[in-house]
Amino acid sequence: MLSAATPRHVSAQSGGDNVQGFSFLANTDNIPNPERGFYRKLWPNPLWLGTERNPIRLRDLIDAREQGLTLVHAYWVIDEFRDSPLSKDMLEGLNTDLALVRQAGLKMIPRFSYNFPCAGTTEPCGEGARHEQDASVDRVISHLDQLAPILRANGDVIAFMEIGFVGAWGEWHSSSNGLVNADTTANDQSFAIINRVLWALPESRMALLRYPYVKQQMFGRTPLTAEEAFSGTVRSRIGFHNDCFLASPTSGNTYADPAKGGLTSPAYVAEQKALINQENRFVPQGGETCSVGPSAQPYIQCSNALADLAMERWTTLDADYQREVLDLWRRQGCFPEIERRLGYRFRLVTAEIPKTASVGRPVTATFTIANDGWAAPYNPRAVVLAFRHSQSHRQFAVDVAEDPRRWGAGDTHTFTVKGTVPSDAEPGEYRVLLNFPDPEPTLYARPEYAIRLANDGLWEASTGANVLPGSVTIAK
Repeated sequence: MLSAATPRHVSAQSGGDNVQGFSFLANTDNIPNPERGFYRKLWPNPLWLGTERNPIRLRDLIDAREQGLTLVHAYWVIDEFRDSPLSKDMLEGLNTDLALVRQAGLKMIPRFSYNFPCAGTTEPCGEGARHEQDASVDRVISHLDQLAPILRANGDVIAFMEIGFVGAWGEWHSSSNGLVNADTTANDQSFAIINRVLWALPESRMALLRYPYVKQQMFGRTPLTAEEAFSGTVRSRIGFHNDCFLASPTSGNTYADPAKGGLTSPAYVAEQKALINQENRFVPQGGETCSVGPSAQPYIQCSNALADLAMERWTTLDADYQREVLDLWRRQGCFPEIERRLGYRFRLVTAEIPKTASVGRPVTATFTIANDGWAAPYNPRAVVLAFRHSQSHRQFAVDVAEDPRRWGAGDTHTFTVKGTVPSDAEPGEYRVLLNFPDPEPTLYARPEYAIRLANDGLWEASTGANVLPGSVTIAK
C-alpha cells in the first residue's frame, strides 16, 4: 500500500529490511531544462548594422522564459569595426547584455559577424551574400583578444558559442578575406580563428562550426572518442550548427562534398551523418531549418525530421525560423515530441533509499535514470544527493561521482551513492533530494539552472530539487 508521502504515480516496493524501493512513471510534459530545447533568436540584433544599437531587453528574456525556453541566440554584428578595435561602449554593452541573460535565468548562444546580408528583406539572398565584407584574420584575432575577458567572465551563461566571424552572417562561406576557401573548406586562417575562439572562451565551453567537414580537415574522419571527450582538447570542444537543416539532400550543403565541387552522393551523405551521430555523443548540435521549397519537401515531413533529429542527436533548434517548417510539424503532430526530446531528458526509473540511518554511520542509495532525449548534456553538471530534515530543514549532502554528460541518448544508467551521515546531523525524519545544479558558483543555488527529472510529483520549483517519496529516519 502507498504511504501518504508516496505520490500516486510512484509504486513503493520492498527492498530488504532497511531498504525502501520506488518505481516511477514518466510524464509527457515539455520540461524547460537548462541548455536544451528550442531557442529564441533575439531580434533586432543587439549590435546591428553600422552604429545602431538595440540593447537586449529584460522583458524579451522574461517572455522567452515564460514561454518555456531556456536558451536565447543573438548576433552581434560588428561591421563598423572591420578596420578598427572594438569600442569600449560595444564591449560594455555586450557585458550588460549577458548580465541580463543571467538575471532572466537563461543561457545565451552568441555569434559575431562582420555582415548581415539582405537585412530587412524577405527576398531570397544568394548573390548579395557573396559580396558582403568580413575582416582580415589579424583583425579577427585582435577582436577575439578583446572579447576574451568578457566571454570568460560570463561563461556561466554561455551555453556554447557559434564560431562566426567568417563570411556571410558569420556562416563560414563567402569570405571576402579568404578566411575560408571558395569551396568553404578551411585553410590556415580558418584554423587560426577556430583555435582563437576556443582560447577566448572558458575551457569548459564549446564552439560550434557550420560545416562538419572543416572539423574533419583538422582531425580526420575518426569520430571523437569517449576517452578524449570532455578532456579540454580542441577536438573535444568543437560541435556543429546546421543552418539549413532538412532543406535538401545535403541539408543546404551541410553534407555536400567539397572535393566534388559541392556535388555529393547518398552514400557520402549517409557517411557524414554516421560520423555526426558518433561525434554528437559528446558535443552539441544546434541550428535552424531554412526552407519549405520543393527540394526540402521530402525531408521536412515529420517522419523524416524525427529520424534525422534522432540520428544527428540534436540539442537545440531555432524556435522561429523557418516558421513554415515548424508549422508543418505542428500540423502533422510531431512538434510536441520534438519539444520534449531535443537534448537530454532524464527520467527517474527506480530508487532505493534506506529506511533508517545513524549519525556518523554509512548511508547508501541507488538510482536508475533513463535518458529519453536525443542527446546528452554537453556542459559540466553537478549531481548531489541531499538529506533535508523535515522540521528544521537543515540539510547535509553526499558527494556523487557521476558525470551526466556520459548518460547518452537512449541509455539507462544505474549508480549507487555511498556516504556518511555527518556527526553533527540532527536526529529525526529526513526527505531525500536528488539534485542536478549548475556547477558554476553564480548559478549553483538558482532553480532555473537545475535539471528537473521527467517524472510527476518530484520537482520542487522553489529550490530546483527533485524530492523523492518516503523519508529516512536518522538516529543518534
